[in-house]
Amino acid sequence: MARKFSPSQDACILIVSLAPFAADQRLAVEERLHDEIPETIGASLAFHHLGGTDLHHADPSPMQPTNVAVLAELLGILTNLKLVITFGVAAHLSTIDAYGMGWARVPFRPGQITALPDGLALANFHASCGRHIETIAPLLTQTVPALTADRTS
Repeated sequence: MARKFSPSQDACILIVSLAPFAADQRLAVEERLHDEIPETIGASLAFHHLGGTDLHHADPSPMQPTNVAVLAELLGILTNLKLVITFGVAAHLSTIDAYGMGWARVPFRPGQITALPDGLALANFHASCGRHIETIAPLLTQTVPALTADRTS
């Protein structure tokens, strides 16, 4: 039986993207994380999308104050948040803005992990990686130490 992410686990991982992940994409991300993260590290998984553009309706920019405020609140309430995975530049910039830092202090570096001042790990991927989940495995392996590290408040 496959291991399930549970809200009562030791670490929390937040996935931030511009558009929502389809159900099959969410399942693929979960399965990839299960493959890469040892079972001894408990982890819960949360998805957050910033909106996007529908062909018939123009939605607000992902970096509108309301979208950033919602993300900032989420960053503050997720218990034991250890890792934020962003898919795309807009998700990265919105996360940095919601975290309260200037964009220039934490540039978008796809395929790399950045430790923020309180120890929160930020892993960046190109937006297209959300459609090609198999491409994220090498970086996910590198995130394991971040899931066991302590964060300062």
